[in-house]
Amino acid sequence: MELIHKALDFEIRQAGDPANRTLEFIGSTADVDRYGDIIDVAGWDLKNYQKNPVFLWAHNYGQPPVGKTLTVTKEPAALKFLVQFATAEEYPFADTIYRLYLGGFLKATSVGFSGKVSEPILGDPDEQGFRPRTGTHYKKQELYELSGVPVPALPQALMLAVQKGVVSKEEADQVVPPDPEEKGVIPFKEYPIDDPGATWKGPEEMAACADMMALKTICAWFDDAKPDVKGSYKLPHHRGDGFKVVWKGVSAAMGALLGARGGVNIPDADRKGVYGHLAKHYAQFSKTPPEFKEYGEADLIRITLGAEPNDLGFDDLFLSGLFRSADLEPITEPVQITKAGAVLNAKNKAALQQAAALIQQVLAAAETQASAPGPNKKPESYYSKALNPGDEPHGERQAEDSVDMGEIMELTKNLHLTMCPGK
Repeated sequence: MELIHKALDFEIRQAGDPANRTLEFIGSTADVDRYGDIIDVAGWDLKNYQKNPVFLWAHNYGQPPVGKTLTVTKEPAALKFLVQFATAEEYPFADTIYRLYLGGFLKATSVGFSGKVSEPILGDPDEQGFRPRTGTHYKKQELYELSGVPVPALPQALMLAVQKGVVSKEEADQVVPPDPEEKGVIPFKEYPIDDPGATWKGPEEMAACADMMALKTICAWFDDAKPDVKGSYKLPHHRGDGFKVVWKGVSAAMGALLGARGGVNIPDADRKGVYGHLAKHYAQFSKTPPEFKEYGEADLIRITLGAEPNDLGFDDLFLSGLFRSADLEPITEPVQITKAGAVLNAKNKAALQQAAALIQQVLAAAETQASAPGPNKKPESYYSKALNPGDEPHGERQAEDSVDMGEIMELTKNLHLTMCPGK
């Protein structure tokens, strides 16, 4: 059975004598949570958890628990946990976590559970009547463990806790150790996904961010040498307000990482880490990410537009030439292109219509010259084995009218220069 981790909103308060180091965690009501899911309180199976009522840190099963649950009860609309933390003498790290919760610097917990009975939550139907899945309604579920977790914005909270003297810098680094090798790579965090067909405009989402912590949430990389500069944050793919993951933002970021539209200027040492971040978002949408390697122009376009590995590798020089055309705007609103067809924005649709018109000129010129009288018509004779079988050809038939290839070549050159300028 799959183990599910889900952060829940909890009200936290001290319970009883402070010397007992006991905190009360009261769970949120069974409304739709930040992931779009619903968990029925009445559906919790607590029997096995009560046999080993551990309170872990960040679902780390290889680390000793930081506390133990004294009681867990189901109230009409919430779960209630009474958790006792280990002392500083028993487990110094547990004391650090306790002080952070007691001071209000940590506010979230997460349940580890398996869903026994559930059903999908469907959104409003689109124009074709399709109702996208927006979440899961868990009706019966078994609780395995409860964890303290570093969300929603632990780095900022830890900095404040250090400034106030609640914990030392060394203790804060034990809670979330710094990663010296991938400072610029923003760690993956699971947020709710938006409708897979939702539109995406990265600059607008960046503008919607209220502070640098929000920018660090919606992007995949930042320049850690200039964390206070907005331009240091790159490859956005979350909503600036609410942080939902947007599929078109994820695919656009992956395309840029692999080299589309000139690529993105980040250190080579960070690229694999960013790829891993984006690949986890692909999994959220049940998609397979492209391989981490170099691609040609046409494949980079397909990756940017959301193609999966099976859609890559077939030749399409016209597609790559079309999007290089000087007459086209940069792709700010990704379009969906597959082998079966295309859904285009107005500007690119106009470009395709222009290309079709130029192609038609070439065909019309050849057809017109072949049928029209004039100096271009020149009778010739040739022998046909099909019409005159045998060892020696016999008889003759007037050749088809010749055409002015100079004009056709000029029209073809015009088409090529329009779609592939500078080539």
